[in-house]
Formats: sequence, C-alpha cells, structure tokens
Amino acid sequence: MRVHRPTAARLDLIYGVQGDIARLLVPPTSEPRRTDGLWQHTCFEVFLATGEGPAYYEFNFSPSTQWAAYRFDSYRKGMNPVVSLSWPRVYVDRDADRFTLSAALDLESLPDLTGTSLARLALTAVIEDTDHHIS
Repeated sequence: MRVHRPTAARLDLIYGVQGDIARLLVPPTSEPRRTDGLWQHTCFEVFLATGEGPAYYEFNFSPSTQWAAYRFDSYRKGMNPVVSLSWPRVYVDRDADRFTLSAALDLESLPDLTGTSLARLALTAVIEDTDHHIS
C-alpha cells in the first residue's frame, strides 16, 4: 500500500494484493458511482482525520470502480454520507499473482482535510475469496 499527496487537496492511494489472484472475488467493473455497503465484499478503504477531536472520514473503493464516503462524529458513531465529494477516480490492474487498485481522491470539497490539517491516516482492505470468506 502506498500513499502520495501531490497537492494539499489530493490524495493518491495504491493498494496491492499478492498471491493466487484467481481466488480473489472481484466484482465486475461498472459505472463509477457512490454505492453503500461496499465493505461487505472486496474493497479498499482509507480512514482520514484531523488532529482535532474524534471525528473522521471513511472512504471505500471497490474494484468495480464504485465508491463510498462517510463522515463519523466518533468511532463508528454519527455516520453521515459525504455528498459534496467529487467522485474518486478508481483504476484496477491484475495478473495471475498481483491485483492493484489505485484511487485518486480530490479533497477540495472537504476543507478540514486539505492543507496541513490531515493528521491521521489508516489504510485497510476487505478481501473476499471465491468461497465467500471475508478477511
């Protein structure tokens, strides 16, 4: 996993999975759009927060190119969809032993995450295999 911040209002994320990629259950590519419940299947996530208070943002990126964005008041409490976000650009690449998802996230509409205010960042992945086991 890699993070690059080319500007104060943009975040580029690259997630990589290595192994027997034929066992990775990946949804088919579809129209890029905001979709809830992506975390129930293979998806890649980033959690972002400022240094002030317990509030944070969660962004989900599906290999289908669908995405979701939420703001929480505190850990798993007060979830609200982020509707002001321009859709992230999501790209996928795969071969027999490697799967890569890249996401470019424009934070311009979220001023509390632009500039130097971004203090915490965590990357995660939800992996579903062809037997529908999730890890």
